[in-house]
Amino acid sequence: MDLTDDAVIRIIQAERPPRATRAQHRIHASRLLTGRAGSMRHITAKRSPTGHLMPFKDTVDNTAEGASRGGPTQPTIDFTCPRFAVMEGAGRVLLPLTISRPLEKEVMVRYETVQGTATAGEDYIPVVDGRVTIKAGETSSSDIAIVVLDDDIVEEDENFWVRLTTVSDGAVIGKVAVAEVT
Repeated sequence: MDLTDDAVIRIIQAERPPRATRAQHRIHASRLLTGRAGSMRHITAKRSPTGHLMPFKDTVDNTAEGASRGGPTQPTIDFTCPRFAVMEGAGRVLLPLTISRPLEKEVMVRYETVQGTATAGEDYIPVVDGRVTIKAGETSSSDIAIVVLDDDIVEEDENFWVRLTTVSDGAVIGKVAVAEVT
């Protein structure tokens, strides 16, 4: 069966999905900023050095222990919110931490990035053992800064995660220990 060039072009155009409108892009961006169902579904796995998915080993070994009234006995440290959005051209994304009450001594928070649909090394600089030090008496800390790489490729929104792994003695990791960056 021989098809003319015009017939081939019509078939290709019929099979191509319609282009998204500006309104659809705005709605999509709003949903990403306010949260959407299923956005954290890939955080339970990470890529092994061979590229296969493997389950996370829970390295958060110093979770908040309850006092007699059910509250934590030590200050908790966690992200201010579970989702952050950044444009590629911004150069970096800042992830602020929340401290439940002033620290009695200096505390070191360790964190790592976890690859999602964004590619480590191409879309952002991966962090294996990042550290933030919070001084005694502080009620807020320096933000965790992740470098975002810009390229000339037009892509759909991509994401990766930043996960708090451990906190030195004097505080514990709170409930928002993983933040998604889109």
